[in-house]
Amino acid sequence: MRTGLIFFFSLAFNICVYSQLQDTVHIRIHARNMGDKALLRWAVTTPRAWKTTNRSGFMVERYTIARGKEVLPEQERKQLTPFPLKAAPVEQWEMLAQKDQYAAVVAQSLFGETFEITGMTASDGMEQIVRESEALEQRHTFSLFAADMSFDAACLAGWGLTDNEVVKGERYLYRVIPASDSIPYTTEGYGFIVMDDYKELPPPVYFSATFGDRSALLSWNARLQKSLFVSYWIEKSEDGENFNRLEIPVVSLQESAGGYLIYSDSLDRNDKTYYYRVRGQSPFGEISKPSEIVSGKGTEELKATPQIVRYYINETGSAEIEWEFDPQSNHLIRSFSLRRALSDTSVYETVVKDIPPVDRHLVFDRLQPSNYFVISAEPVHGAAKESFPVLLIPVDSVPPLAPTGLQASIDSLGTVSLTWNPNKETDILGYKIYRGNTRGEELIAIQEEPLTGNACTDTVNLNDLNTHVCYYAIAFDKRYNQSAPSDTLFLEKPLLVRPSSPVLSSCESTSGGIVLNWINCPDKDIIKHTLYRLEKDSSVAEIAGVFDNPAITQYKDSLIRANTQYTYTITATGKRGVESRPSPPVSIRSKSPSGIKMIKSFTAKINKEIRHIDLEWQVAFPEKVDYFKIYRSENDRLVSLWKEIPADKTQFTDETAQPGAKQNYLIIAILKGGGESNRLTTSIIF
Repeated sequence: MRTGLIFFFSLAFNICVYSQLQDTVHIRIHARNMGDKALLRWAVTTPRAWKTTNRSGFMVERYTIARGKEVLPEQERKQLTPFPLKAAPVEQWEMLAQKDQYAAVVAQSLFGETFEITGMTASDGMEQIVRESEALEQRHTFSLFAADMSFDAACLAGWGLTDNEVVKGERYLYRVIPASDSIPYTTEGYGFIVMDDYKELPPPVYFSATFGDRSALLSWNARLQKSLFVSYWIEKSEDGENFNRLEIPVVSLQESAGGYLIYSDSLDRNDKTYYYRVRGQSPFGEISKPSEIVSGKGTEELKATPQIVRYYINETGSAEIEWEFDPQSNHLIRSFSLRRALSDTSVYETVVKDIPPVDRHLVFDRLQPSNYFVISAEPVHGAAKESFPVLLIPVDSVPPLAPTGLQASIDSLGTVSLTWNPNKETDILGYKIYRGNTRGEELIAIQEEPLTGNACTDTVNLNDLNTHVCYYAIAFDKRYNQSAPSDTLFLEKPLLVRPSSPVLSSCESTSGGIVLNWINCPDKDIIKHTLYRLEKDSSVAEIAGVFDNPAITQYKDSLIRANTQYTYTITATGKRGVESRPSPPVSIRSKSPSGIKMIKSFTAKINKEIRHIDLEWQVAFPEKVDYFKIYRSENDRLVSLWKEIPADKTQFTDETAQPGAKQNYLIIAILKGGGESNRLTTSIIF
């Protein structure tokens, strides 16, 4: 039985589909150079115009536009049809219709009182189209299809013409128009021909065959040669030399996604070589050269399927599997294979291959926690046949190893990110993470079910008094056997609770400055205390001193103005950088300096030769001076004690100043009888 006949209307089908989308009439034309003559074939695009032009006929004109390489300055027009070209009378069709079935279809469409296509069954796939189409559309469609298959019928119907008065080397433009001007049309039919050497039709391309069980599936690319061929003839041979044409041409409305036509042919035997080739047929009845020859034998298809009938875990913990398979199909398979999947949705993989075709039993010991098994029959030809799957679950009481590599980090919001190394066991279900706050306490799981992957997040409270949080991980396998805990990880929390505030216990104003005493913060993780000073009428407090030694509880603030009101507070800072609230403030006024103004001037100059800064000062009563204190800072920083200078000096050179920085200096004279002089400052950009 041969299958694969699908009607392909070529020009006819394209025209009919186009006519359903457009109201205007177009004339489509094919032209072909046959060497000593030119062949023309045309059709109109709507059923109504087809009916009208069949009565009125067509006029065909030829324009010679070039001879050789020379383009004529004026085209030479020739009327090829002195009278309208229309269908021949019905009497002239009888002889052609008796030997050409397509001529009979054209004659029936032109002259028949009714129009029926005989020999068509539901399996042809066209019954529904014929039944539902309008009668005129049926005549139009099938007549043009039949004319594509028979050029003689097309010429007899007035839809084709042979021009025998052609000259080699000339170029022609053919024009086809309706003989009646009662039909509006927008596009005339034009065909262009260069009368050079005749070129034969090429053979069909990409012809191939796939052989199955007493069948051959043939395919070739029709899209590449769609403008050349309207149908194809398949030829078959049993010896590779003598080919016979199959009865029905292959034509198609549709192509595969790659533009291929497909034809299925049945074979009498599987053990015999068959040969195939294909030829294309043009709209003018030409038959192309044959394609390349393809050959092959049918292959007996494996129909038997293995069936697992017994499966269990034996006393050694291995799987034993037995199956049934028709022994008369043993010669059709190369071997059996055992294939396994770890779940009902995962991919099956071959775990045992090359099982002899006569075997029906095997033992398999590489079991996983869950095993979905199938037996696959591997055929000599064709696709494998697999049994239905069976599930085997071995007993497992061995816990997994403890997780390793537990690491964690915590941000300022209390979010903890944990990671660990994944276990290498294949039956790992997941992990639980346990959390506690102190050493020795029992840790509690942070989730109810084991989680997959090797990372998770947790959130801890940063406002409680616990300074640490601890974690460990436990692995679970698919039998819920749990591992020992991993190593416990202790993580220090960012401290958001402020330390306790220190207390200023006393303050005293002396001639050398203001002396302050305080009680340090009692918390254990304090890293420093900071003393702040606020001058009267100022809105910004300055740092008077920073003390990282918990034994320091007193400070003499000498960098103050005389006779000025000051307010002091002190804070404590923990090791996580959280500062306590300020202590209750204390206020005090500094003393006025005794005696007259001691230091009269204080200047700084740049020594350009040696690139240093020279400091100079003048003293009113040098005999009263014990020594001088010079303070220094850079840019906007607070000054600090830099040098102590003997009383007999009135100048000093700064050899350590950094170029480009602003240098600030302050000088104080320490008096022999106690107390300090007035203070002078100077600044310079070095």
